[in-house]
Formats: sequence, structure tokens, C-alpha cells
Amino acid sequence: MKKVTEETSAGKSEARPSGLDDLIQQGARQIFQQAIEAELTTLLERYDNVKTLDGRRAVIRNGYLPEREVVTAIGPVTVQVPKVRDRSGSGVKFNSSIVPPYIRKSPRVSAALPWLYLRGVSTGDMSEALSVLLGEEAKGLSPNVVSRLKAQWVMEACAGAHHMARKLTAFGHQVKLISPQFVRPFVKSNKNDFVDAEAICEAASRPAMRFVTPKTESQQTLSALHRVRESLVRDRVKTSNQMHGFLLEFGISLPIGQAVIRRLPTVLAEHSLPPSLVSILERLHAHFKYLSEQINAIDKEIARQLAADDLGQRLLSIPGVGPITASVLAAEMGDGKQYGCSRDFAASIGLVPRQYSTGGKANLQGIGKRGDKNLRRLLVQGARSYMQRLDRQSGRLADWVRAMLTRRHPNVVACALANKLARTAWALATRHSTFDAGSAVMPV
Repeated sequence: MKKVTEETSAGKSEARPSGLDDLIQQGARQIFQQAIEAELTTLLERYDNVKTLDGRRAVIRNGYLPEREVVTAIGPVTVQVPKVRDRSGSGVKFNSSIVPPYIRKSPRVSAALPWLYLRGVSTGDMSEALSVLLGEEAKGLSPNVVSRLKAQWVMEACAGAHHMARKLTAFGHQVKLISPQFVRPFVKSNKNDFVDAEAICEAASRPAMRFVTPKTESQQTLSALHRVRESLVRDRVKTSNQMHGFLLEFGISLPIGQAVIRRLPTVLAEHSLPPSLVSILERLHAHFKYLSEQINAIDKEIARQLAADDLGQRLLSIPGVGPITASVLAAEMGDGKQYGCSRDFAASIGLVPRQYSTGGKANLQGIGKRGDKNLRRLLVQGARSYMQRLDRQSGRLADWVRAMLTRRHPNVVACALANKLARTAWALATRHSTFDAGSAVMPV
């Protein structure tokens, strides 16, 4: 259609609709209003027989909503949607099938993209959101951009994110998960769903952003099994400490360890204690035995799963790595391809020095202690057990540890060895190999 241009006071020309455009838009508005009124009439007739207790109609008209624009092929058309009032309290509302639902107004399409992500994640389909936001004259959303939005999804790596990622991947989408700590800096003000989604979109657009690889069902199941085991171990230690504390209050000091707790009935028979205290200690002892049985059952389950896992068997060849550590490594690291090199994996679990450098002067401090502290603890404990049996070890790794002990504190050497074990585990996972004590001990 032709458009008439006129000079503004600033000397620039702007387009204004011609009389024919105005006439067409007025006609379109009348058609929209008539169709909406017909929908409302149908709704009122449906509830015509519904009455209140005093005999009045329950569903009636109740004015109009504020005017809004509907994007059409001839441009935006202003319409008014009527409202209804439900006196019966059953929640009857009028929703026109012609006018799309309300969304947050946005001057830029990029600011409306978070709504697309929220709507798509909640329903699995963005067709409704796209029908609201898109029109033939929509700027910035070409068919290629729309296809890319529907093919790529970005979410925070929170509860349920890995399950959602697997479901979306099965539909043919590309899913990326971002750690919440990397999304938080992009949250502008107060927290709500729209602001969070906008922050996720902004974080995902960064070229150097780090993403989390979605876990498989077996990895998540194995990780849950380890968390249950860790909780049971903490409860068992707490129960043992309680028994030690109660006995110490009555002048009985027992050696540290679980062996004396297992023969607690013999210890109680040798000392004269109040019957009520003996009953409490027997109850705690029974709870201690129950926790030990549960932990042993989980250990057998982990060993059975590890025997069927090729990666777990190869990780067991690393000195200082036992079934529990190998199982946790297999569950958390996977194939290791999400890390660029072995040092990236060691840094992700906090086994590299924390850097605080400025002005061109390097300042390295203690280890970062970031990431999975349970995995870091297991690797450090495995390194200490290797160092305790160093006189029976041979190979280049043992020679390196002996050389380090001559000039560094054992605690520093333990962390350095744990770092080396983590990097070795990454190398075995990515190269599909086993540990060779005579080979180089510094994977790249």
C-alpha cells in the first residue's frame, strides 16, 4: 500500500498511513469487535441458567479490559476485550480465541525472548509464544532466528534440569545447562521468573560461557546412591560419638574406632551403669548396627555396578583410587569431553591453586576448594593412603612423590598428588586407556 510522507519539525520525513489504510484498519477493528462480542454472547448463553441464591444471573458482563493491539497482516489493530463477572465464585472467565493472551510488553524483541524460553520449557512447545510475538512485520525474528530458538534450549543446572535436558534432547533439540553461579551476575534487580530467564539468555549469549553437560539416568542414579551412602556414614559417626560421649560422662573412656563399639555389650557388662543409661546405649548400638548393614549393602551395590562399567574398571587401575572413588569419578566426570584438558577437570573440583594476581604479578594461594567437595575429599584421602604405603610403591609416580616430600610439607604433597590423580583419571576417561606405572605421570 502507498504511504504518504510529510516533513516533521526536525526536518526528517516520517511515514503516516493514507486514508485507505485508515479505512481498512477501522473495518478490521469493527470485524474484530463483532467477533469478540459474538464469543461473549455465546459464553453468557451457556451460563444463562446459572443463578445465585437470590435468583440473579451468576455470570454477567463487567466492562472492558484496557485497549490493546493485535498484530495483523495490515498492521496493528486496536481492540477492546470485554470482561465478565462470576457471582457464584466458580471462576468463570472470558478468554477470546481471536485475541492472543497477554504477555509482558517489550520495546525490543530480545527482551521478550526470556518469555519464549519460560513458555517453551513449561509446555515443551513454543508455538503459542511465537504466535503471540511473531508477525510478518516483526523485526529481528527471521525464520532462521526462529528455527535456532526452537532448536536450542538453555537452562540453569538446577533440580530437574538434567531430566528436562534428556527429554528435550529426545525431541531433537540442543540443550545447554549453565551453573547458577554464572547466571547470578546477570540478574539485574529483584528475583522473579522473567528476570531469571532474561539472565539465562544473557549468560548464554556470552562466547566464553561454561556449560554443564547433562547427566544420563545411570549417572544420576549412581550419584543419588553415593549421597545416600554419605548420609548414612555421617549418621553412623554421629551415633558412635554419642555413645563415646555418654560413657565418658560416667567415667568410661573407650579407644577411638569402631571395633570397640561393635563389642559394646561386653564393655557394658564390665561396668556398673544405671539401667536407663544401659537401655539408651543398647538402643544406640542397635541403630549403629543397622547403619553399618545399610552401608555394607550400598557398598555391594556400588561394587556390582562398577564391575559392569568399563570406565570404572579402568579407573581402578589408578593407585590410591578404590571402588568408591572410581564410582564417584565415573558418575561425576562421565566421558570427560566437557573439559578441554586435564587441568580443567582438576580445577573444576578445586585442586589447583587459587589465583589472586594483579599488575602483572602472579600471586598463587591455596587450592581453590570449589566444585564437588566429596570427590575432592576422596582424591585427597586416596593420595594420603598412597603416601602411607610409599615404601612399597615403585614407578615414576612413586619417584615423583618421594622427590616432592624432600622439599614440601606432606599436606602440600597430598594435594599435589590428588591433583595428579584427578588429571590421570581424566586422561583414562578420554583416551580409553588404563594406568601404566612406568609411563609419564603428567597427562596433558
